[in-house]
Amino acid sequence: MDDEVATGNVPERGAATAGKRRFDLDRTLALSDGIFAFALTLLVLSITVPAIGDAGSSEELAQALSDRSGELISWLISFAVIAGFWVRHNALTRLLVRVNGPFIVINFVFLALIALVPYPTELLGRFSNSTSFAFYAIVIALLVVVNAVEGDYAVTRGLTSKKEGPGERRARLVDSLSPAVVFLVSIPVVMVGGILAGYLCWVAIAPVNVVTGRFAERARGT
Repeated sequence: MDDEVATGNVPERGAATAGKRRFDLDRTLALSDGIFAFALTLLVLSITVPAIGDAGSSEELAQALSDRSGELISWLISFAVIAGFWVRHNALTRLLVRVNGPFIVINFVFLALIALVPYPTELLGRFSNSTSFAFYAIVIALLVVVNAVEGDYAVTRGLTSKKEGPGERRARLVDSLSPAVVFLVSIPVVMVGGILAGYLCWVAIAPVNVVTGRFAERARGT
């Protein structure tokens, strides 16, 4: 049986009944935003400062920055990825009217993966090989799946103000999970075609999202 919840109001001391816990919606959202902010800030540490000394020439600095292009690219990708997840998470949390124990657990798993993103980002920027690429793609694919599970649980368990039929649910899940498919497909692509081919595969997420988004809108009748 789902744990009892609170909708942003702190319950009076001792108000909870035996065997039940109350989870505060506002604190859940505050923690989530804090983890997102922490992960976005931590990303910049994946970019190393060139070690050329104070007397280094402009040419040496330019070359050192060029050598770190992989770090800059991975930082930019991860910043966009985390920002995209924040937009999706914010869209979900704006619909929430309450939270419960299972939702809190799913949300913690999601936030743990968000906090992990700077690590595969640094690996991808430093090594830029198929192994670091595959590890990064797996982490992001897991994030997509957990994010979709979280949204589906919230809607189907009545934690949100949104109601939907079976067709709408299928369309929403297709829209939510399609990026995970692209990230997983990019792994064999990078093994065969190299890093550039893998990056180009990720670019396909944009048109795929447009198509699945329209499918979801059509299912909602909008």
